[in-house]
Amino acid sequence: MIDPMKKLFLFLFVMSVGCLSAEKYYISIDVLRPGDLTFAPSVAHLLLVNNTVQQPSGFGHSINVEGQNTLVEQRTDSLSIFALASMQEELQMIGFFSSVQLIGETLNRDGSFYAISRLTSHEIDSLCRMYGADAVLALNRIAVTDQITCQYSEYASSWTTALDVTSLASWSLHYPNSQAVLNKHYADSLYWQTEDFDLQNSYNQLPDRGDAEHDLALLVGEKTVKRMLPAWQRTERFFYTNQNKHIIRGMDSIPYQKWDAALTLWNGLHEDASKLTQAYAAANVAVIYELKGDYDSAIKWVEKACNVAKTSWNYQLNGSFLEEQQRYLQQLRQRKRDDELLKQQL
Repeated sequence: MIDPMKKLFLFLFVMSVGCLSAEKYYISIDVLRPGDLTFAPSVAHLLLVNNTVQQPSGFGHSINVEGQNTLVEQRTDSLSIFALASMQEELQMIGFFSSVQLIGETLNRDGSFYAISRLTSHEIDSLCRMYGADAVLALNRIAVTDQITCQYSEYASSWTTALDVTSLASWSLHYPNSQAVLNKHYADSLYWQTEDFDLQNSYNQLPDRGDAEHDLALLVGEKTVKRMLPAWQRTERFFYTNQNKHIIRGMDSIPYQKWDAALTLWNGLHEDASKLTQAYAAANVAVIYELKGDYDSAIKWVEKACNVAKTSWNYQLNGSFLEEQQRYLQQLRQRKRDDELLKQQL
């Protein structure tokens, strides 16, 4: 399982904001974001199932030379295997589930690529019993389009050749003894571009079309896991300082993660200082409370910072500061919602 108490790693930098009386500092923190899927708490053993129909070789592949588009043939029979194997490897590495099994050979007997045919509840029950699985995640279709574009530039007297590969993967989550199905669809892409005075040389520098599709399928599996499950994301938070001695002393505590010491210094500045110092202190206190996991207090202090800025004539507060705090307020509200969802997912 992902450890929700993973330590925050802080990196402190100085960034000038164009004013000698004020500086802005930022820290980078790792934030745990919820996944797109909330698995039932009982799910320890997951079964990945290939339920795809092979894409027709004449569908979705083309080459465009100077605006003239031509369809070409390309086999895509192994893309579902690459995507599922990549997903299994990623899931096993993360360790979110006790076990992740894979049925690589397709179970789809419908035979139609253009219409998705999901596994029946009877099939799900049977698979879960057979493999000891608590849930089934099925890949129902992976559609790939790829185009090679060749364009000549009179100005540069050279050819620009590009290969653009995109995919749309359709997934469904199933539980035994349940009719409920959760469907997800994800799009991914890869892009290459080359330039050369000779068209053939430019074309030859591109990867093989089939190899490019396999690379994309591997990416599909990896990125789908990152979307579906809680994942860490690096983001930035800002601290503000001016010539006020309490603001400065509080900032001295930040590199050592002495949050309470900084709070003691900054809490008392909200009423008994200039508007600029009040706003900066409130904004800084909000970040501290977020780092401590108290989102309600963080939201309250950001709102204070915004209110001070709105009622001040100080140009330093009515420009980027207010915009940053309003944006931060939205981020904190989202983090509070995410936190409730993460409690279910973890």
